[in-house]
Amino acid sequence: MRKKKRGITWTPLLLALAFVVIVAAPLASRAQESAGSIEGTVTDPTGAVIPDATVTVTQVATGRVFTTTTSRGGVYAVRFLPPGEYEVRVEAPGFKTGVRKVTVVVGTTAVGDLKLEVGTPTEVVTIEAEEVQVNTVRSTIEGAITSRQIDELPLNGRNYLDLAQLEPGVQVVDAGGFDPTKNGLSGIGVGGRSGRTTRIQVDGIDITDEVVGTTTQNISQDALQEFQLSRSTFDPSTTLTSSGAVNVLTRSGTNEFHGSGFFFRDEEVAAFPGTTRDPENPSPEFDREQIGFRGGGPFVKDKAFFFLNYERNNQDDTRSLSSFDFPQFRGPAAAPFDDRMFLGRVDWNITSSARAFARFSHNWNKGIADIGGGNQSPFSNQNITNVTALGVDGTRGRWAFSGRYGHTSFDNHIDASEVAGIKFFKVDGKPLLLSVGDLEIGPDLLAPQRTFQTSDQFKGDGSYVFGNHTLRFGVEFNQIRMNVFAAFFGNAPLIIGEFNEDLRQQVIARGGNPFNPLEYPLADATIANGLGFFSEIANNGRPFGGKNNLRFAWYVGDTWRKAYGEGKNITINYGVRYDLESGQVNDDEFINRQRRKAGLDRFFGPAGLKVNQDDNNFGPTVGIAWDPIGGGKTAIRLGAGIFYDTNILNNTLFERNDLIPAGIGEIDFDLFTPFVGPDGRPIDIGGFPAGDYSSLAGRPLREVVGTLRRLHDALQAAWSGVRFDPNGDPQFLTNRFAVGFFTNRYSQPYSFHLNVGVQREIRPGLVFSIDYVRSRGVHFYLTRDANRRFAADTFDRARAEAQIRRTLARFGVNTIDEAIAAGATIADFGLFHAFPGVDPTFANVWETQTSGQSKYNALQFKLDGRLTNLSPVVKNLYLGVAYTLSRYTATAGDIDFLNRPVNNDNILFANGPSGSRSILTGAISAGDRTHQLVINSILDFPRGWTISSIWRVATAFPESLTLPAVFGGNTDIFTIDLEGDGRRVQFLPGTNRGSFGRDVGSIEELNRLITQFNSQVAGKFTPAAQQLINAGLFTADQLRRLGAVVPSLALAPTNNPMNDSFITTDVRIAKKFTFYDEHITVEPMVEIFNLFNIANFETISGELGGAPTDINGQAQRQRRGIGSGSFAQGIPRNIQFGLRVSF
Repeated sequence: MRKKKRGITWTPLLLALAFVVIVAAPLASRAQESAGSIEGTVTDPTGAVIPDATVTVTQVATGRVFTTTTSRGGVYAVRFLPPGEYEVRVEAPGFKTGVRKVTVVVGTTAVGDLKLEVGTPTEVVTIEAEEVQVNTVRSTIEGAITSRQIDELPLNGRNYLDLAQLEPGVQVVDAGGFDPTKNGLSGIGVGGRSGRTTRIQVDGIDITDEVVGTTTQNISQDALQEFQLSRSTFDPSTTLTSSGAVNVLTRSGTNEFHGSGFFFRDEEVAAFPGTTRDPENPSPEFDREQIGFRGGGPFVKDKAFFFLNYERNNQDDTRSLSSFDFPQFRGPAAAPFDDRMFLGRVDWNITSSARAFARFSHNWNKGIADIGGGNQSPFSNQNITNVTALGVDGTRGRWAFSGRYGHTSFDNHIDASEVAGIKFFKVDGKPLLLSVGDLEIGPDLLAPQRTFQTSDQFKGDGSYVFGNHTLRFGVEFNQIRMNVFAAFFGNAPLIIGEFNEDLRQQVIARGGNPFNPLEYPLADATIANGLGFFSEIANNGRPFGGKNNLRFAWYVGDTWRKAYGEGKNITINYGVRYDLESGQVNDDEFINRQRRKAGLDRFFGPAGLKVNQDDNNFGPTVGIAWDPIGGGKTAIRLGAGIFYDTNILNNTLFERNDLIPAGIGEIDFDLFTPFVGPDGRPIDIGGFPAGDYSSLAGRPLREVVGTLRRLHDALQAAWSGVRFDPNGDPQFLTNRFAVGFFTNRYSQPYSFHLNVGVQREIRPGLVFSIDYVRSRGVHFYLTRDANRRFAADTFDRARAEAQIRRTLARFGVNTIDEAIAAGATIADFGLFHAFPGVDPTFANVWETQTSGQSKYNALQFKLDGRLTNLSPVVKNLYLGVAYTLSRYTATAGDIDFLNRPVNNDNILFANGPSGSRSILTGAISAGDRTHQLVINSILDFPRGWTISSIWRVATAFPESLTLPAVFGGNTDIFTIDLEGDGRRVQFLPGTNRGSFGRDVGSIEELNRLITQFNSQVAGKFTPAAQQLINAGLFTADQLRRLGAVVPSLALAPTNNPMNDSFITTDVRIAKKFTFYDEHITVEPMVEIFNLFNIANFETISGELGGAPTDINGQAQRQRRGIGSGSFAQGIPRNIQFGLRVSF
């Protein structure tokens, strides 16, 4: 195993990039063009435009013919073309007929300019124009992945979204990090964003998950014709997004029968996936088989065609379990994953100028997720997705039109049960969920769940060419219906044990087993009522849990193109898009009534309870593409626009769940809240007449787990038969837990995009571009506690005195000093209850404001080309190089989700407004990478040999340095809440979000800040602790002995590493054998992922607790392993063998 250095020296890499450009520049080739339609200008030998010329465009593969004429400005456009090879034929009186070949690529516009020679139309001149790739008519920043790249580049796991990583500024992420329903799927983060709201479209139909984001469906790599990604200044036709948009086109049949079958096998040919071997699992087993086929051809030649595809991924994985605190909980655990994909498509050339298609795609996947290390609470995640798409495209003269209808259904099931290698703690055969130290074992608290989402989408697009203009317009409707059931804590009570070294020694002193989690005292517990509908709305055939959203949009745009001089031209694109969503917030009268009944006007006034829809969402765009030299080899481009984003429905569902009447939704109770049934009467299982079980706190878990399990069963039984009353009070009033809602000043999020750059064909077949890209996001989500619960200035002396009396009685003593002598800590007193907030009758009142912001600035380089006949050894080279130098700052790590600020009272600041930096100017977001470089290549050698590869390198992610939890939970307002605002997440003074690895660039600098903290802050009292002293309830000495002081921080070992950069090289070596006059091809291959076995490590925890996984601990880093599903980027070296047979 070869380990990496701590950082990357970028100078050699940039010199290597320059070398590639310089060496490749003199090589000749014929380049591929990138387009989704064909537009051109027809001129005579003097450069004057030719109006009314007849233009005939023929698709070579199917014989389909499109006919149009040039406008008064000599301009023609043929839109909505499938990718492939086309012949453009232009006829005009007095001129020879001109013919040229054009390659159409999904998503962009091919330039089909022709200069006709004087003569008669019977004379045909085939124009051998170079097939340049420079796009001289569009200002958007986008890129397309060709069918050969899709087929031949090595993708570990064969996930089609991994193709996006070939573009500048893009990261592919495991979508299981978004939400448990996304396990087995991937996300695409563009420009530092998380990837939630990147729009995913297939054949023009949106398959994005509207509940939590990213895709709803895996699609076989073999089903893809082309893959296109827009990164900045989108076309106005792009569906609602401000981050990025994927446009995938699936394969269709042609006039010839073609097909292919493949088999990949990966078993026990891999490097060891760790840094140290676990004696219980010295060689973790991993086995993956991927098998599938594709095939298509004509039903009727030139008229009707079919295409079919199927793929199955059967993966058997094991995860290593280990616990530092309880080492007997270790060994292998099974984590299987199965993925099945089917796609069928039919195309019909209705007439020579009209085409229709129908497609059905199905995806079923299921796997075990969320286990490894001390996390031993597995759940099973199953996704079933079906998509039906219908489309029609056509032309009539200078008019072009396209229509789409799509129906998507996404059905997710989550449940929890034991898996091989994990045995739960049980009482009378019923499981418990235990959380003690670094061990969490039992049924996952997120189960059971079910999410069912459907969408019915209608889209219409059109264009008309007149003069020098191409007018484009469109309209879109999408009826989205989703239904959520999530009975959190439904399978078992969550039982939290207190754990630290002092308690460990106490267990040993009394003769107990320190490695038995049940020996440690109970700190808290969470038990839920077993219900889980998120709303009172019925849809999708279910009585409750629904949420509806009607998305409506229209756009209009114009492309004005002016040719001048010798082949020079300038193109101006401008337009506007309007977006409206009916379900972006809860603005119906039912919810407004519930807000009033809840008494939330106490915080916001009567006028503040009604949340208004934002219906003023006009997004203008403008762009310029200029060819100042002529010949179509140079484009200077400038683009700008405003692009709105969606509010994922998960955000609004949580609000509705809090406000619906009790009886259908999940309500959970903690140990310090009375347990009650739907009628408000206490749940008493014997000896707890008031439903108050807080007296169990502090007792060994072995004495209380039976009681808590019986309480769990009794609570769920009491709620199981309740009759739902839609006129009832909001359910959060039942247990006085938190409530959240959007501010009445809601604004839909959007980003302002700006890009300026140049694209140049430096030699035939080789195109280089450089662009400055900027995105400024506003109106994203930050959630503050309007009740300011646990804030120091909400201190209630009477409550504090009551907590002190209760604690002394539990310890059987009369004074605080006696309690300390008996081993009491500040956590035993529960004094956070003495800081109830502005209104003690409420818990947290989470107000979501749309004040979040972000900034992305990047310099992006891209080199693309096809170099042919290089030498006798290397016949052809397909090359793609993408480099990004960037910085991404934001008010949160994931601005598309609900985020709580670090400072509750001053949400745009890190550590309060006095003398600290604004979050906006200093906070590096979690998705930031300063440098990213991706090189993909396909090399053709004689005798059918091919080597293809993807090489990726990126600087490390940033990390935020936070003060460690001392006791865990709310008690830490007495240890780390330096601002006194009630929040227990606190950056190390002198740092900001994402400082480690950016402005804190070394362990030496970290230790300087820790030393400064220890000398200036540690040992002092937080504002909450100071209130106890000021009230005369505790002395300073007593609080110190109780542990209610700001802790000192351990210095980081000087040899500790920084967070790890990312480097991997994936390679495929293949050899083609042909038979029967090359009608059959057999291609064996081997793929090596992470060829050099470079160690890529997970990020180190930014909590400064000194634990082995913390930055200031021994920093025992873990190598990247396989994520959910087949996600496997940067894992230890892995080898798989494959075979493909094609005809």
